Amino acid sequence: MIELDELEAAGDCGHVDIGDSASPSPPPAVPSLLVTFSDGSRAKLERMGQKTKAVPLETLGDGDEDAKPVQYSLQEAIDTLGFGRYQIMLMILCGWVYMADGMEMLLLSFLIPAIEEEWGVSAFQKALLGSVVFIGMTFGASLGGSLADHIGRRRTYGLVALLTFAFGLASAFAPSYVWLLILRGLTGFGVGGAHVAFALMAEFLPTDGRGMYMVLFEIWWTVGTVAEAALAFALHELSLDWRWLLALTAIPCGVTILFYPLVPESPRYLMVIEHSDEAVKVLRTVGAWNRKELPPGEIKKPPPPSSANKVKRIFSRQWGGITLAFLWLWFCISGCYYGVVLLTPEYFEASIGGDRALYLTVLITSLAELPAYILVAFGVDRLGRRKSITLLGFTCAASLLLMPVIPTVALKTVLAALARMAIAGSFAVIYVYTPEVYPTGIRGTGMGICVAAARIGSTLSPFVVELLIEIRDYVPLLVFAAVVASSGCVAMLIKTETASAPMSDE
Repeated sequence: MIELDELEAAGDCGHVDIGDSASPSPPPAVPSLLVTFSDGSRAKLERMGQKTKAVPLETLGDGDEDAKPVQYSLQEAIDTLGFGRYQIMLMILCGWVYMADGMEMLLLSFLIPAIEEEWGVSAFQKALLGSVVFIGMTFGASLGGSLADHIGRRRTYGLVALLTFAFGLASAFAPSYVWLLILRGLTGFGVGGAHVAFALMAEFLPTDGRGMYMVLFEIWWTVGTVAEAALAFALHELSLDWRWLLALTAIPCGVTILFYPLVPESPRYLMVIEHSDEAVKVLRTVGAWNRKELPPGEIKKPPPPSSANKVKRIFSRQWGGITLAFLWLWFCISGCYYGVVLLTPEYFEASIGGDRALYLTVLITSLAELPAYILVAFGVDRLGRRKSITLLGFTCAASLLLMPVIPTVALKTVLAALARMAIAGSFAVIYVYTPEVYPTGIRGTGMGICVAAARIGSTLSPFVVELLIEIRDYVPLLVFAAVVASSGCVAMLIKTETASAPMSDE
């Protein structure tokens, strides 16, 4: 007999399917009962001792007694597990690579003037030293994204850390300008794949608050730039040369290698390559850390991976338009960001005088990124990705345009800090926006191609700074203002908004 209180515990029932109900009591051979609720959903009641457990079912057809467990998407599973201790742990592991990336980039602001003083290099050679790093990053970003979609996020993460550490440390022992040029280019190749750590982090985040968490993750970059500025200032005070700076800057990536065994593989990637059991195992580990359980049933398997070339898919009719828009955004934002970073010491050198004041100015403008990330973190989901990029782009452009007409160094420093805040915020939003747009099967490739476009912009920025500043000190400011303003215009034309939308696993 089925007790009434057992059915009431299971929910509001419409009728009960028990097969042949002519007998006053169910035959012992029947292990479970199918229950149809008033809303049309069905469940299987299983007896466990004196208790009855309701297991939701999804019927195969109307009146069909065959049933299968309820299926849910991978995003629903991640949303159920929420944001907790596991994501915080992952933010530290992935963030460490991002911090090292930031350190390697700001390093150029101090390395180029030091090399000029010691080896007497020309303006073109200074620009080439800065650009060769970004040339390496262009190839590293493209290859890193492709590797992430073929061998996985985890392995690519480890390879990026290893290459960056090895070549970064070797740079400290470069015997000549040519050797330094080669080793810095190879270091840039390793750093170029750092975006894989960002994509890995994004694929573990729930939909609710994802934009905020991803922007807060960007703070690791600023931690790296501030740490590098402080390290450079300390070494300058201790009268230690640029070789010490190169060697100590490589250490964080070396530490990352030690923690590599703790880095997980993305469950989204595992599902796409049809390793569903491993994906579930990873999700259960997430649940154990967050003290939550996966919902009953099983995860829907995504469609089989497309046999089409991933790069061709990125530029297909479905994705080609948005890819071109994103390529321009990455090119402009990255070129302007690194342009502002490299221009700051050059622009203020004549105004403030003295190396010590110069180091402090770079430190102040680097610190300006922290409030930018905090403001963007709490506004990117409310304002949306497109509007955020537009607003920040125009703010940066206005700040750069005002710098030449402001007479005092103090106000120029404030405007430089505001420009740095705005362009850093734009960079944070585009890093959030891009992995949300592309589905899992081409996310790594899409990110890689976009970051490669960014590095092309970064490659050109040292030439804009070093060559155009020789004409007038405000000419690079005008160029970067025009470039970043165009990114704001393009962002307004994009139709896809991903705020609060689930990430696609197709």
